[in-house]
Amino acid sequence: MNTTCFKVFLFIFGLLIGNRLVFGSGERLYMEKMCHTCHGVKGNRPMAPNWPKLCGQTKQYLQEQAIYIRDGKRATPMAASMKALVSTVTDEELMKIATYLEQACAIDEKP
Repeated sequence: MNTTCFKVFLFIFGLLIGNRLVFGSGERLYMEKMCHTCHGVKGNRPMAPNWPKLCGQTKQYLQEQAIYIRDGKRATPMAASMKALVSTVTDEELMKIATYLEQACAIDEKP
């Protein structure tokens, strides 16, 4: 019983620490890849009213859309302006950025 509880504790602790590391690196990548220049520091204040608010979107949606833009599957005028920026971002980096953005609004709303 004690061994099982300890294993469960280690598993949950590992998930929490792992998520924090991904979140931290996602925030760093978001800034390094210049995403904040158009979408705002937390992804919640885009420069133009027709640009999307990124924070709070699901990480699956964000990653999928960025890959579509990067790979040319989403070719709208707005996507064209992003293509050069996302062309240098790997799938793994997009996953980290998307994980950060999925939770960024919740972090921003804390007092």
